[in-house]
Amino acid sequence: QHLGLSAATASQAAAAPAAVPSSPEISQANLQGLATLASLGNSS
Repeated sequence: QHLGLSAATASQAAAAPAAVPSSPEISQANLQGLATLASLGNSS
């Protein structure tokens, strides 16, 4: 089970950085969304 979890984590870690440079608009939109959520959480 530990090997399976580490393998899944490794595959996700390998897939995530590969998807970021190919879609900078999406990643920037996600950053703006996270910043908005953070500001909303802080104001409330």
